[in-house]
Amino acid sequence: MPIKFRYNNVDRTMIGGFVGIESGGSVTNKPIVEVRVGANGNKLAWSDLFTLNFSFSQSESKSGRTTTYTQNSNSPSVPRACTLYLETVSQNGNIDRTVKINGSTTSATTFNMSAGDTIQISLRNNSSSAYTVTLRLRLNDSNGAEVGYINQACRGTSTSSCYLTSAMVEYFNLEDDGVELTALRLLRAERGEFYKAMLLNYYSDSEHIIRFIEDNKRYDLYDEIRAEVDKIVEYVANEYWAVAEQTYLHLYFHMKNITKLGGVDFGNN
Repeated sequence: MPIKFRYNNVDRTMIGGFVGIESGGSVTNKPIVEVRVGANGNKLAWSDLFTLNFSFSQSESKSGRTTTYTQNSNSPSVPRACTLYLETVSQNGNIDRTVKINGSTTSATTFNMSAGDTIQISLRNNSSSAYTVTLRLRLNDSNGAEVGYINQACRGTSTSSCYLTSAMVEYFNLEDDGVELTALRLLRAERGEFYKAMLLNYYSDSEHIIRFIEDNKRYDLYDEIRAEVDKIVEYVANEYWAVAEQTYLHLYFHMKNITKLGGVDFGNN
């Protein structure tokens, strides 16, 4: 690959090969990875090119029925003093990008690093669609050698179709994308059009029901919710939509009665 450098105030290009480096009176041959004018003027100086390896883990935060996911990188350190430039190759959607140098957040895209300094990158997707972000870290500027590459998928936000089931899932430490919530989401997609007006009340009622459970430590009600949801999971799997719908309505109105919100108590059949 051609390597461009400036020597004796002349722009030059070298393709492959080696350069002799003076070191304590001796000459050693090393592959050319970065060429620059040294402190002695006409002498070429050599320095090792490094690679920053990034890996990501996911964290989540909830606000009401919406869960937002953030991809957090590890914090690799640079082996020597340098300037890093962060290049955005591709970034779609509503992505919040946070860069931390030695744990401190910065909005810059160019970073003056000392040996041992760390860099961490976090990507939060605020839209419901999943997107992939591609970034490069280069030495010095946009034309510098690449020392880091990120191509990270960012999960979109998820909105729970059921407050009661979400609260139960959280209480029993079940998966957000497990069979319980998946079944309720499918049920709402299939039958939700018939109950648009009721769903508006359902959201506010459910918040009240959950507060009642938590404030009064009626955690036994989560057992009741789970038992009915387990039935719904089976009904949905067999596409018994009407039965699944009625089972959930029974549960909803039963919980309203217990928490003094009114409604009809259909029981736990």
